[in-house]
Amino acid sequence: MLGLFMLRDKASLLDIFKAGQLAIEFARGMSREQLASDVMRQSAILYQIAIVGEATKRLSRNFREQHPEVPWDDIAGMRDIIAHQYDRLDLDIVWQASDSAKSTGVASCDRAFITSA
Repeated sequence: MLGLFMLRDKASLLDIFKAGQLAIEFARGMSREQLASDVMRQSAILYQIAIVGEATKRLSRNFREQHPEVPWDDIAGMRDIIAHQYDRLDLDIVWQASDSAKSTGVASCDRAFITSA
């Protein structure tokens, strides 16, 4: 059973990696003001953030507990807001999350992190 959780964790981490990279790529070179006026990019970035949040929820409790430095609940919570409270979305928070992901590397977890699952 443990092997099954490890395989699922690896698959989920790969999804997080890919979606995080896409979100960063979609926001590359844009200012906060440019993003505010580009509904298509907003939508693309929000979709990738939702994927990151959903994949985070699929990670085993054991894996998440082994990596307490990552704000798993906040990441999953962002997905819930995008999916269920879309009318409450705050573009400033989305922009801060995107900017934080770029600077801290959370969204661009490297292959070594993925293979550690």
